[in-house]
Amino acid sequence: MTIEFVKNAEGKLVEFHTKGHAEYDDPGFDIVCSAISALTINFVNSVDELTEDGFTYTEAEDGNSVDFVLKEDFSDNTRLLFDSYHLGIMQLEKTYGDYLQVIS
Repeated sequence: MTIEFVKNAEGKLVEFHTKGHAEYDDPGFDIVCSAISALTINFVNSVDELTEDGFTYTEAEDGNSVDFVLKEDFSDNTRLLFDSYHLGIMQLEKTYGDYLQVIS
């Protein structure tokens, strides 16, 4: 699985794109995919529920990709949530680097 993070001109995270599956284990038993899904769902729900910042979120029907893009003029709270999400994904890559590649 690949997760690409994109920063704006000020160096702040503004979008991410996931592609593929971790293939750590069979579907339903893949702890890497489960961890990434939990972090991603929590991040998107947190931005949606705890801030007034706009974003687009697109998930492929086959579950093979996710795209998240912040709209301009996002709050410091969203920046902190995004930094936290990025940190969690980076920690997963350190532990499960054979199954997850992060592009920052």
